[in-house]
Amino acid sequence: DEVSILPNPLRATTLPPSTRTSPLVLYPCRPIDRKNLGELCLWAAIAGDGAQFATTLLPAKTRNAGNHEHWRNCINQFDLPVRLGIRATDNKLTLDDCITDCTHIISTSVKEGFGMTFLESIAWNRPLFGRVIPHIQIDLESYGIMHPHLYERVFPVDQPDVDFAK
Repeated sequence: DEVSILPNPLRATTLPPSTRTSPLVLYPCRPIDRKNLGELCLWAAIAGDGAQFATTLLPAKTRNAGNHEHWRNCINQFDLPVRLGIRATDNKLTLDDCITDCTHIISTSVKEGFGMTFLESIAWNRPLFGRVIPHIQIDLESYGIMHPHLYERVFPVDQPDVDFAK
């Protein structure tokens, strides 16, 4: 009676490639501060090729609402191709719908506990790009799971000693 069984949260089958003609980069997360929405906006600003970016959920706690609103204002101000909380704005969309439609997965998070996105991208057959989370990547690489499109830091041109996430 002190044991809990947790079901495997990963899909058992891979998804077929998306049928989209232009990239849709999905950040399957609830955008709390450590998810680093500013860097997602940076990606959207430089991506080109008609790429669209989206997060799946909105922040649940009010302590993250101010930061979320700041990035929403930046997205509007700079006309960035980012939609925040697509499942919240379209209640008919399931996570499966979002994943099936997307072409890429992104994680700009600066901290993770388990890092489901790093495993989900493999299960969903979608390339992952974004930040390395060292303790997660070391563990995955020991099992042969490689994510070749990850980086450690982004340095602003005018502040080469400061990580963009700061």
